[in-house]
Amino acid sequence: MRQTAMIADIWMIGRIDQFAVLGAHLARQGRLARWDSFWRHSDLLAPQQPRLPSPPHHRLRALLNRPSRRVDAQMATIPGRHLLPDILGHAARTCRLPGYNLASDLPLSWLAASHMPATARILHGQGNYSLPAMQRARKNGVLTISDVTGQLAPIRARQLGDEYRAHHRNWREISSFLARRRLGEARFADAVFAPSETVAQGLAQCGIAPNNIHIVPFDAPWPGNA
Repeated sequence: MRQTAMIADIWMIGRIDQFAVLGAHLARQGRLARWDSFWRHSDLLAPQQPRLPSPPHHRLRALLNRPSRRVDAQMATIPGRHLLPDILGHAARTCRLPGYNLASDLPLSWLAASHMPATARILHGQGNYSLPAMQRARKNGVLTISDVTGQLAPIRARQLGDEYRAHHRNWREISSFLARRRLGEARFADAVFAPSETVAQGLAQCGIAPNNIHIVPFDAPWPGNA
């Protein structure tokens, strides 16, 4: 019996450490149309590669080939890896700008929104990077998912505020704008994934409709038990 070829209909937007496993799984199934992320690669620097002192082109090579950005070779060829947000974020951190995450996260969100795959039926976003793309996706009838891996800002402030005050400090987000953006993505999405009942309860307290919240635990069965 002939098997029907899978359509690459899933569009992902998110960090490499959060989506590498899911992305590889979808790519093997032929389902992943695009993954908008920071720069990712499949080859590490050779051990003998000089690192310090390093001229500018070696520093750029080290930035591009960080071990934390390594993915399966198949994943490195999936469209959507972006270099500009990394460069801008690196420059902002070097200059010690306040809210330096804005320099990397906002450009990634704009670049992602400008490259919606024609075959996409589902947009699966994580982090602060998906709202512009979600807005475009909804106009085109694409289902949107917000993957929330931890508590959102209002719950964090409630949980950590008293502890910080006990040590004569004030709790604050690195970027209040990005914190609001993340909350806005969760409220906008058609479905929200939470890793636990605790996070799901926090989402509901932040105004997410309970019927839009789906608990998807981080744990997974061993390959032999799948």
